[in-house]
Amino acid sequence: MRPCWRATALYACATTILVGVSSSAAVAQNDLLVCSINTGTVLRYNGQTGASKGAFVSGGGLSWPTGITRGPDGRIYVASALTNAVNRYNPNTGVTLGAFASGGGLTFPQSVSFGPDGNLYVGGSGTAVYRYNGVTGAAMGAFTTGGPLNGAFGIAFGPDDHLYISSFGTNQILRYNGATGVFIDVFATDPGLSSPYGLTFGADGHLYVASGSTSSVLRFNGTTGASMGAFVTAGSGGLGTPVGVVFGPDGNLYVSSNTSANVLRYNGTTGAFIDEFVASGSGGLTGPSYFAFVPTCGSGDINGNSTTGMDDLPGFIDVLTDVDTNPVHIAAADVNCDSFTDGRDVESFVKLLIP
Repeated sequence: MRPCWRATALYACATTILVGVSSSAAVAQNDLLVCSINTGTVLRYNGQTGASKGAFVSGGGLSWPTGITRGPDGRIYVASALTNAVNRYNPNTGVTLGAFASGGGLTFPQSVSFGPDGNLYVGGSGTAVYRYNGVTGAAMGAFTTGGPLNGAFGIAFGPDDHLYISSFGTNQILRYNGATGVFIDVFATDPGLSSPYGLTFGADGHLYVASGSTSSVLRFNGTTGASMGAFVTAGSGGLGTPVGVVFGPDGNLYVSSNTSANVLRYNGTTGAFIDEFVASGSGGLTGPSYFAFVPTCGSGDINGNSTTGMDDLPGFIDVLTDVDTNPVHIAAADVNCDSFTDGRDVESFVKLLIP
């Protein structure tokens, strides 16, 4: 049981102390977790500055880390390519919680994503994407069927809940029914798309794909799949063999540049180069692949809208009074980062609202 200092009195105290606080929201704090293939580690960086915060995961059965995602339970899931498994880690400490998913035909896993149904989907070097129970990790077999898939090196569920896959061997983006796994169509292709890796949908609804061999990021119409050309032009900012592509909390596009061993940032609207967000080799980074922004402990962002504000107060109080036992919300309410959610977090929560 989590320590709680007089929960009933705390409710009144927290409500009183926050009365009159401006409803303007502060951006919730995030860490950036980057898979470093050559060192077999997951490294942690300040999500606002890019400064190294050291190793998040080192050892613990991890070998050739590639795909990474944060699960519905708040834990971190990492594809361990050379052990043909997806491992699970404590979101605050990086301590290993063991292999979560393996078997079922999976080989050399590259990309991981939780689907709308809460299950885990994993793409690898084969001709299918595999599904695992999102709670137990039990193999549920091959999910995708049909189509020219050859190497699912990037997967993402779209706004339409269908599954989009970078088919590495055929230089295509394929679309599969998100409920049945049945092949729908070759959604997108372009002469400039070669060795596609990560892909993501932007706030504009369009699809962005890392083109490894052309060192660029291409954009496709999110509805029709029509090519919109290079969003990040070849070699922009020193980009070389891009792998992971993620829109950050600031709305800009972040890209891992494998050959230059850094993470670059581009304007999320124009694609113009902004800066080297994670410096080359910072924290021991070599061979960066996929990465993820994750809330730091104590973000205070209980409702998950990427900001910390007065609209988080009801959820914050519910956690402290044990009404809400969701582990993601519990981690977010640990504002003073002492591994407990209790009355000692109130003052820190108020400070997030009053800069």
